[in-house]
Formats: sequence, structure tokens, C-alpha cells
Amino acid sequence: MLRMRTRPYNGRALVTVLVVGCGSSALTPEAQRAAPAVAAPDWTFTSTPTDLRCGSKPLALPPAAPASATARRTLARAPGIDTCHEQASLDALCDCLAGSVEPWAGSGVFAAAPTCSVLEPATSNARVVELHADGHDPSNERRVGGAALVLAARQGGNWSPVRLLEAAPAVDADETPRLRSTLSFARVEANPIAAATLLWIESSEEERDHGVGQYQRSGEAHGTACVLPTANRPAFCYASLPIAQWSYSFDAVEPPKANGCQLGTGGIFSISIAPAGIAVRLAAGTDIGHSVGDYNF
Repeated sequence: MLRMRTRPYNGRALVTVLVVGCGSSALTPEAQRAAPAVAAPDWTFTSTPTDLRCGSKPLALPPAAPASATARRTLARAPGIDTCHEQASLDALCDCLAGSVEPWAGSGVFAAAPTCSVLEPATSNARVVELHADGHDPSNERRVGGAALVLAARQGGNWSPVRLLEAAPAVDADETPRLRSTLSFARVEANPIAAATLLWIESSEEERDHGVGQYQRSGEAHGTACVLPTANRPAFCYASLPIAQWSYSFDAVEPPKANGCQLGTGGIFSISIAPAGIAVRLAAGTDIGHSVGDYNF
């Protein structure tokens, strides 16, 4: 499990890239014919509970409304990243991602060119790479910040990015001078599935703003399932699912008012992950994006 690493980017950009290694060896046709059939793995785990806070107290959400029956859905695959593939090393991957940001992050995410460093492994075959940029947009000194999370996988001896997981675009200080954004990378869970490893990655993004006497917070925590084949086939990710969504405000007074935070929207979900698919249930609040249901991989 990877512990949460959070860095606010007031005037700085942050990117965290999860890099996962997959074995390159594949069975020969003769070995495949001789190998006995292997039963599909059987395991289940759940998403990390989300604790939304209003100051020092839990954020009050309405009870979850009864869920209506929905048919099982197929979880769609997410778009991949088509650049910086087949890099010979982690350093080469860092250099490529930092040097060619727009093809994989777009033009609005970073205000300045990032630098890159390799962090501790998330699991025995995973690495985290962090990129961040100091300074501002050379053409607009009031445009600062920007952040993203990316998954990459090793196939054979080389490294390739797989998917942009989270992004928090750069902030224009003329439009939102007090806006601050934070990305958090919370957890990686790895479990076997047929001829592959399934990764469950939890991350979140939050914006914090304040005016005269009032603070505002909004954000979303996501879970993303990614598949790393044991044979030399491309890794891929599915569409992210919400673990929590929130938008609320509170007055900047001490002691806090009795009514606490004023809730705009909010929902907390409980997600169960198994080899065949994912079940999403509403634990409290509102299912804003109609995400509750059962999903097949």
C-alpha cells in the first residue's frame, strides 16, 4: 500500500506518476499446452472509507437515498497515453514526460516546465515518479500551478505511460487569486486476475478558495482499476469511479457557528472490487453522477 503523499501547489506544479513493472517472460506454445488449467483467483476488497471534515467535525451529509435497481454495466476502458512509450529506464521516462507535457497533459495543466524525481516503490514491482515545476507561465506571470497523476507500466525491459488519472489545471491569479489546489495519491492495491494483475488506485483532487469571511472547498476522490498483463501485452485502465464528491462552504469565524458548514453537494460511496467487476454503493449523501451500480470488467 502507498501512503498518501500530498503537496499543495501554490505557484508550483506537481505530477505524480505511478510506474508499475510487469514481467516480460511468456510461456512458449509447448509450455502453454503442457501447463495445467489454473482456477480464477478469488478475492474481494473495499475502497478506503472517506472522512470529510467541517473544521474539526465530520461533514454532515444526508442519509443515502434508497438505490433503484440497475442492470449490470460494462466498465468502459479509459483513453491511454500515446507518447513517451518504450523508454529504456525510469530516468528516460522522467525526461520524456517532463520534456513533452502537452501531448499527454494538454496545454492547460502546467504553467511551467516540470522537473522529475523517482520516489519509493508502491509495491514490490511499482515505482512512483514525481514531477513539479517552480515559476510561472513565461507568457503570463499570473498563471501558476497545475498538477496531474499518471500511471505507467513496464513491459519487457522498457517503460510506457498508460493513463492520466487526475489533473488539476494551472490557476490564473487574476481570475481566482486565492484558489489553491491539492492532489493526493492515497493507495495502491494489487491482486491477481487471470493472466494479469489488477491494480486499484485511489487518488483525489481538491480546490480551496476563500473570500471575505468565507472558505469554499470542492473536490472528488476516485478509484481507478488498471490491468497489467503477465504476458507482453499493453497495460490499460478502466474509467475512474467516485469514492467521494464534495462541495461546501463555511464561515471563517472562531468559534465556528452552530450550523457549521453549508453543504452544496456531497456523496460518499462504498466500492467493492473483485476479479469479475466492481460494485458501487452510496453510503451517504447524493449520487451526483448516477454512479451507483454493478460493473463488469
